[in-house]
Amino acid sequence: MLATVHIAPIYTAPVAAGFAIVVMWYWVRLGRSDVPQSRRRIRRSSLSIILVTIPVLFGALSLIDPKVRASAYVILWSVAMLCLLLVVVTAIFDSLNSMRLHREAAQAEAGHAAANIMRSLKRLEDVSEVGATTNSQGSASSNGAAE
Repeated sequence: MLATVHIAPIYTAPVAAGFAIVVMWYWVRLGRSDVPQSRRRIRRSSLSIILVTIPVLFGALSLIDPKVRASAYVILWSVAMLCLLLVVVTAIFDSLNSMRLHREAAQAEAGHAAANIMRSLKRLEDVSEVGATTNSQGSASSNGAAE
């Protein structure tokens, strides 16, 4: 018979396997070319930690009886909490990285917009110079005809 555990393995094993499959699917999805390299590295490190956390939580919840193997139980839960803390830390790094990427994209967009404005102003300036030259030549012709 199984030891007295928090949740029977028959319930936690499918959930753990499902989470592992989702994590691996997301790992593959992060390999696309449109994902920035810095985001890929941070998120994959987080996914690696999650892949370590899944079996640790499974063991702590469903395999180790705290009354029989108290030290192993404490160690597993300590490792699980450390892993969860590391996932939170990598999530903070990911959010900071996302803000940096957004700021860089906004700066690049502002630079492109400023360049477009400068080109438009240059074209307007060129058009107004051509118009002024045409007007001054036309008025000189008129003045010569009047004499």
